[in-house]
Amino acid sequence: MKERNGIPVIGFGTSGLGGKAEVAIATALEVGFRHLDTAQSYGTEEVIGRVLRASRLKRDDVFLTTKIADANLGKNRFMPSLRQSLDRLGADHVDLLLIHWPSHRDAVPLADYLAALAEARADGLARLIGVSNFPTALLDRSVAILGPGRLPPTRSRCIRISITEPFATGAMPTASASPPTCRSASAGYWAIQPSRRSRCGWAQAQRGWRSPG
Repeated sequence: MKERNGIPVIGFGTSGLGGKAEVAIATALEVGFRHLDTAQSYGTEEVIGRVLRASRLKRDDVFLTTKIADANLGKNRFMPSLRQSLDRLGADHVDLLLIHWPSHRDAVPLADYLAALAEARADGLARLIGVSNFPTALLDRSVAILGPGRLPPTRSRCIRISITEPFATGAMPTASASPPTCRSASAGYWAIQPSRRSRCGWAQAQRGWRSPG
């Protein structure tokens, strides 16, 4: 499948698959999906790891995205939860690590979990980092906190990509549906529009599957 800025432009989302997750993910890979989108809250990281180890695909063949749950944004939880995600995925890093949702009512300061996000990238646990479900004002704050080049600002863009849950549930958006309105924090924007929520992130590249440690 085609890529944009190094990210396969069509990804397979794994939320809400339930007991069908393993078959669905394996089938997605068989038909050519090379971008798997998961999250700590989806409960599919371990399934993805199992399916990938059973496949003949190399680590560099699949672009992995996962997201840190808001319950794990605190200083004492962020990095341990990320390492647990990597163990479940059977990978030494993810290609794109996102903050799933901003901390509710700033229970965890934005600067704290953005610092942890940057640390994850610096430590090689994530090739690329980004945020999800952030309104424009919060994106601007994030760029200001992290500084130039971490979530580099760019011109407004919104690319509508109808993927993930619509395929999984059979609920495809209509051609007349309005795309979400949001602005990317960098040049590699991607949006998923199954439920009128926008997810902003950025990404670029890849690395060897390993067994859970």
